[in-house]
This record gives sequence, structure tokens and C-alpha cells, in this order.
Amino acid sequence: MKVGHKLAALTIACVAFASSTEAKRVADYSVTDAELIKWGQEQNINPLSALPAKSVSNVALEISPSVDHQVVRGGVFCSAWKIDNPISQIIRSIATQWDSDGTLASPGAGADVTLRIDQARTFSRCIGTGELVGTCITRVSIDGSVSVGSGKESRPVNVEVEFGGKMSGFCAGMAKSTATVSREAVIAFIKAAANDEAKAAEPKAQPTP
Repeated sequence: MKVGHKLAALTIACVAFASSTEAKRVADYSVTDAELIKWGQEQNINPLSALPAKSVSNVALEISPSVDHQVVRGGVFCSAWKIDNPISQIIRSIATQWDSDGTLASPGAGADVTLRIDQARTFSRCIGTGELVGTCITRVSIDGSVSVGSGKESRPVNVEVEFGGKMSGFCAGMAKSTATVSREAVIAFIKAAANDEAKAAEPKAQPTP
């Protein structure tokens, strides 16, 4: 059988297999960060970011109820599989680890830094590259804001991260890619917020007499 025919057969098989089951996968954030890194390495997602350095601030977090979402799928290959991305879970997890004492403050409770997450989106497109193998390009974007200090105006923060990860078998690895790329997007968002925190801590220039 020619490669083109094999890929077509594989696509049909994947669609049929998914259609005969629940046809849904969920990004799993109950695992440790070490496990997420391992998944990224398995998917050839590089480079993987280190978690943000510990904040010196008391952090509050606000997350819009609409942040958790279903991944938008592009193309035909493996598109029958639906993927849920409950990204609020990893946002809260990484923000908690970033917080100075590991306990997030309630919004408006005198926090030094307030993060607000308004929207998150995930797009995934899988392409067959051989027999039972392929690549899935995953893009995660997060929109929100950060405010540092009480009464300070918030600054918009928008990040977008994209990686290509390998896929094998019956469309395996898509949920793991979603989880790993989402981790990278959350880290990018919090590191952007940390830059605001650092600027606020810089000593102010004294006026010239």
C-alpha cells in the first residue's frame, strides 16, 4: 500500500474509532509539574520553561468562568477527537506556587499583586507525516491583566505560545500536548506579571534639588 493510501486509511480509521467512542479527551492537570515536563519531552516540545521564581508579594487571582474551554481543531486529521482544556486548574496551581507564601489572597483583600484572567483559547491542527505518526501544532493564548499595589491601574497582559508535538497511534498525545503548551502559556503570563512586580519594587529617582 502506498504511503498516501496508508495515511488516508489511518485518517478514516481514526475518525471511525473516535466516532465509536466518547470521542473526547481532557487535558489532565492533576499530575505533578515534573510529569508535565516529561510529557513535553515525549512530545518533542522544546524548550520547556522553568517555573517562575518565587514572588515576594501576596498574590490574588481572579479567573473568568469562561476561561475553561474546548480546543478549536483545525484540518481533518484526528479532528473527530474533542479536547477539553480546563486551563483554570493550571493557572491556579502555578499562581499558587508563585505566591510568596503559597496561599493566594482573595481579590480585593489587600493583595500586593492581582492577576486577572479574562480569556483563554487553544487551537490545534494535526497533520499526518507517516504511517501511524504525525505532528500536532498547538497554540494557547491567554488574555488578562495585572495590577501591582493597592489602587494601581491594571495593565493588560496578552501571551500566545505555539509548539509542534508528535502524535502517534490513534491520535494519541493530543491532550498531553494541550496540557504542556498550556503550562508554557501560563508561565509566560506570570513572568510578564513578575516584570511589573519588579518595576514597582525599583527605587524611585529622587528629584534634583
